Amino acid sequence: MILASTISGLIGLKDNTLPWYIPKDLNFFSEQTKNSILIFGNNTFQNLPEKMFINKKNRKFYVLSIEKIRQNTNFIDKEFNSISELELFLTENNNKNKNIYLCGGKFIYETFFNHASELYLTTIKNNLDKNFKDEEKIILDIKKIKSFFKNKEKIIYEDFQIKIEKYSK
Repeated sequence: MILASTISGLIGLKDNTLPWYIPKDLNFFSEQTKNSILIFGNNTFQNLPEKMFINKKNRKFYVLSIEKIRQNTNFIDKEFNSISELELFLTENNNKNKNIYLCGGKFIYETFFNHASELYLTTIKNNLDKNFKDEEKIILDIKKIKSFFKNKEKIIYEDFQIKIEKYSK
């Protein structure tokens, strides 16, 4: 599982944008997810930047979509049409030495975090929350997610803007 959030759990905005642009975090995501399966919800997948697909780096894009996918369909390697279908895939592929990352959005994180063996968490130190109205924010219960991953293995990177940490079960 890989995600970025503010300290209070802001992971995005309801207009499908990120309230930050931090190249170091984007580079970490790009390097960490090479040669991996990335699992997205439909909404998050449809709003990925085009350069994510141009520079695919042997990533496979798997999408949970209850509704019809309208954009970027040429880049989908596998589509799950139900929660139970994705649940089965995650259960069958647990501990098979495959690099599988839950990449969002909120529903994917909340529903399937218990299938992840590791968490790569980028914490945005700037309190961006005050810049947006509550109804614009997508908030994830970061404390709940972190409590599932009991072992804080290491700090991968830290500067004045962000801290990237790795957790495991």
